[in-house]
Amino acid sequence: IGPGLGEGPMWWLMCAVGAIESVRFKQLGLAFEKLTTENAGDLGLRGFAPSSAEGMESMKMKELKNGRLAMLAVGGALTQGVAFGANHFPFIPQ
Repeated sequence: IGPGLGEGPMWWLMCAVGAIESVRFKQLGLAFEKLTTENAGDLGLRGFAPSSAEGMESMKMKELKNGRLAMLAVGGALTQGVAFGANHFPFIPQ
């Protein structure tokens, strides 16, 4: 079954990502009222960002599409788990 809640390396990864997301959540406001298409996916890391405005706009659109694809993938995995009675990863029918 593996480690329980609060154990293992994934727990520390979740804590680190949670800390980063909480800072981002504070920047965007409690109801995400400051979230726009201009600042979607922008964490202020400019090291690998495209230098042109068109490249930056293309990367923002890729970020939004990647998020949508990830939501579909999670929805499909959960649906498969419910349909086949597999309650944990990997969702293999029993």
